[in-house]
Amino acid sequence: MNEHSQKLFNFLNELHEKDIQYVIFRGFEKLPHGPDKDIDMIGPYERYDEVLEIASKHLLINNSLCGHTSYGFGEWCNMRLNPYWTSDTPESWLPDAGYFRIDLQNCLYFKSPYNNFSTYWTVPKKFNDYVVETRQKREHDGIYYYIPSAECDITLLILRDTLDKDRQWKDKHVNRINNLLKTVDNEELLKCIRMVLPEPEKIIKSLRSGQLREINRIIEGI
Repeated sequence: MNEHSQKLFNFLNELHEKDIQYVIFRGFEKLPHGPDKDIDMIGPYERYDEVLEIASKHLLINNSLCGHTSYGFGEWCNMRLNPYWTSDTPESWLPDAGYFRIDLQNCLYFKSPYNNFSTYWTVPKKFNDYVVETRQKREHDGIYYYIPSAECDITLLILRDTLDKDRQWKDKHVNRINNLLKTVDNEELLKCIRMVLPEPEKIIKSLRSGQLREINRIIEGI
C-alpha cells in the first residue's frame, strides 16, 4: 500500500474503531491503491464534527486549493463540504492535479432543478439514512471500507448525471450502471429511486433500454 492509501485507511480505521458509520459514494473503484478521481464520502450527520476531528489527525487541510464550504440549509440540514488531502505536493501518478483528495460531506446533496440547477438541495433524509443503512463492505487483504448498495449506487449516479452534470451522462457512469443492472433486485431499485425521483418505473425502463434522454425529460419536468 502506498503512503497516500495508508493515510486514508488510517483515517477509515479510526472511524471503524469508534463505530462511526460512513459511506464512500464516489471514487472508490480503484481502492485501496488510489482514487478514481476524488474520494467522496458522507459521515453521519449527528457525529459529523467528530468525523472532521479524526480526519484532521490523519489528513491535511489545504485552503489554498479548496477550503471548507457550506452550501446553505437544505430540506433538513446545512449542506457542508470539507475537503482533505493526503499530501500538499502534486504527484504525477495521481489523477487530476496530482492530489489525493477526500471530500467529506455531512449529507447527500445535489444541484436543484427548482432553481435552474444553480443551488443545491439535500436528498430526503429517509434516502440519506437508507444509503448508510444498506451500505456494503468491501475487503482487500484485510483492508475494508464501505460503499453504497448496488441499488443506491445506481440512484446516486442518476442524480449525479442528471443534476450535477447538466443531464450529460458520463460514459464511466453509464458503464457502471449497466454492470450494476445485471445484479440488482428490481424491487429494491424501485424503492431507492422512488425515495428521490418521480416515475421510478419509467426511469428503470429507460436505463435498461439506454434511453437516457427520457430520464432527462423527467428531471427537467420536475
